[in-house]
Amino acid sequence: MKKAVLATFVTACLISLAACEMDKTEIRLADSVNENRSPDGRLWTCSLADGSEFVLTADAPKLGKHDVSHSGRIRDAFAAAFQVKYHGKNVATTLMSFNDDDPDCVNYAMSGNTLHALTDRATFRFMAANGKRGGSVLVVSRDGGHSFSDNIHPNALEKAGGNQQIHAAFQEFGYYRSRFRVVGSQYQLEITDPLNFEKFLLFVSSDGGKMWAGPVGSIDPTVFSSKEVDLKRAFFASNEWSDKVFKATSDACNQRPGIGCAVATSQYWDTQWDACVSERPSPACLKMLPDPTPRFPDGEQGK
Repeated sequence: MKKAVLATFVTACLISLAACEMDKTEIRLADSVNENRSPDGRLWTCSLADGSEFVLTADAPKLGKHDVSHSGRIRDAFAAAFQVKYHGKNVATTLMSFNDDDPDCVNYAMSGNTLHALTDRATFRFMAANGKRGGSVLVVSRDGGHSFSDNIHPNALEKAGGNQQIHAAFQEFGYYRSRFRVVGSQYQLEITDPLNFEKFLLFVSSDGGKMWAGPVGSIDPTVFSSKEVDLKRAFFASNEWSDKVFKATSDACNQRPGIGCAVATSQYWDTQWDACVSERPSPACLKMLPDPTPRFPDGEQGK
């Protein structure tokens, strides 16, 4: 019986999602229009379109500049976190339930009177009821920032009796990046592999985050913007190409050591790359072009 109810819920959510995609009145959250960081990295200001802002502060006065965003040491886990406050026109609210360990201003946003704060990695100041802390957090305010909900993230560690299929989907990714939006009355949360942005998992909720359905997998983004994804994929492809060229230049210098041993190789393959990306996206060029091999001034190719 429970399986039948869950299947009905998932189907209804997915049908609702399809309808929302065609809905011309879709509500798109106004992302932070500006991100300012203090010189020492301890203060982040995520400014919203209406003049309000989320302010994130690293609250350890002796924390070093390098460690302010990530230290990697368990004993410094709390120190590396940023306290989150919302500053509205007539309200200032501290989000006491968590501190953000890896801030991303695009995930602090609003639509009308609704605000949300989303983090992929959060540090809890207090132990949860089931003895767990940390993980992912999604909190929403429906009263203009006076108060925020409990953690409604589908992968919340402190949720007792959570959906094991959903938890397993998050575990498969391990480390992930997230985006969130509201479409009509539906919440949509999407995650991706941050190392290549090649696969996306979408989770939806039609009851304010009490229950989530999913995941729906895709190679194309639904909540992440296409512009952001294209830029990320181009960045990864360019880096991978640079690594390939570096290997080829190293091979060239092993075959013919000397001053300028890598110049012919790097110049030749950089020219091939520049010509390709002037006409095609970087990921396409990475697939089309052959792996770089050593080249020499006399035009001879290496082994």
